[in-house]
Order: sequence, then C-alpha cells, then structure tokens
Amino acid sequence: MSIARSSFFETYICTNDFRPGIKEITRDIYGLEYHEVLSIDDVNTVAEVAKSLNVPFIGVPSTPFQYEDMKQTGVKYLLNSLKGIDAELLERIDLEAAEQAVWSNHAQ
Repeated sequence: MSIARSSFFETYICTNDFRPGIKEITRDIYGLEYHEVLSIDDVNTVAEVAKSLNVPFIGVPSTPFQYEDMKQTGVKYLLNSLKGIDAELLERIDLEAAEQAVWSNHAQ
C-alpha cells in the first residue's frame, strides 16, 4: 500500500520546546496508524519505542555504541548515512509494514 504523502514532509515538527515521540507524531499530529509511518533516527531509544509500536524504522547510528544497541534491539535496517535510503529500500519497508513483518528477525 504505497501512498505518496509529500504534504507530510512540508510540516516541520520542532522538538526544541516540546518532545513528541513516535506515538504523538503518528497519532496526534498526523492521525495515522503506526504501520503507515517510517521513523529514521540515530538513537536506540527511539528504535526501542518504534519496535514496541511496530513502527517501521531505519537506524543511522551516530556512534558504535548506538550501532551495537540497535543490533541488540533487532533493527533490521542499519545504515551508515541517510544517503543509503533509496526507493528500493522504502518499497521493501512499505511491503513489510503492510504484512506486519517490519520487526521480524529475518536477515535484510
């Protein structure tokens, strides 16, 4: 179920004064289901929340420590840079989200 929602990228959510999490951004700000969003972050605590909500997630860990923690959390897609995100990867994650298989333990 691929739906282009470019308008979602037009709204900037400033987290300086208010720290919304995945739940608040997904449900309260955009009114979406968890499988309809993709979270990309460099911190494992965000990955843990994404996993608990079954939210698709791409990890771009900023340190070796974050990388190891994300591996232990079970992050399937660990990248060295945002440049690694391409249409093929997004389509794969979209299919997994539709099948509720985002956090399954099979290899990439």
